[in-house]
Amino acid sequence: MLYQYELTERGKIVIAVVLVLLLLVLPSAYLFIKTVATHSGEPIETPEPGTSETLPPGANEPPPVISESPPPNGGGFSQTDDTRPNDVNGVNDPDENNPQNGLDEPHLPDLGPSGGNPGEGTLSFFFSPDRQSGLDAETSSMLDEFISSPINTPDSLIAVELPQLSFEDESVVISAVISAFAERGVPENRLSFFSLSSEAVEGVFEIYLSFIHHQSK
Repeated sequence: MLYQYELTERGKIVIAVVLVLLLLVLPSAYLFIKTVATHSGEPIETPEPGTSETLPPGANEPPPVISESPPPNGGGFSQTDDTRPNDVNGVNDPDENNPQNGLDEPHLPDLGPSGGNPGEGTLSFFFSPDRQSGLDAETSSMLDEFISSPINTPDSLIAVELPQLSFEDESVVISAVISAFAERGVPENRLSFFSLSSEAVEGVFEIYLSFIHHQSK
């Protein structure tokens, strides 16, 4: 025996609501399951902190009065021999030929005159920006003899040769030399500074003074 069922209006509404709920729930459940499955299989990435490199500040440019070229004729000092006179009287440092020097601590030279012949227009001396801001008394005394040299003519310039120095040390020695000559009536425009290829050691370095003469054509 067959029975026929007829949906009532209320039953149709219930079926429609159930279908709508299925259409809304099933896609959301699928997306949720897919998201959970995706993230559960991947490690959590922690961003590495970025590193920034700071460029070193540009090296201070040397003062415009410093010239990289040596003075004409070597400024009166021999340029073919790397050794400079270590004593005003031509006496070399007694430790110069000591084979054990390399095993001892470096010997710091005494401040003051180191060579040259002031009467003939050449003079060298040791200077330390860490220990002085002006020329020592002995060098100042020999500077008077240097200026009194017959090599010093009105049309000559005074060459001041320096090793390669930091900006701070260079400023100290230039100021000391300019002041020393200014006290003796020599203007700054007669001084010509030159940079040597040698470098200062232990904050003590040697300065060379000589005269440059204009050569007539």
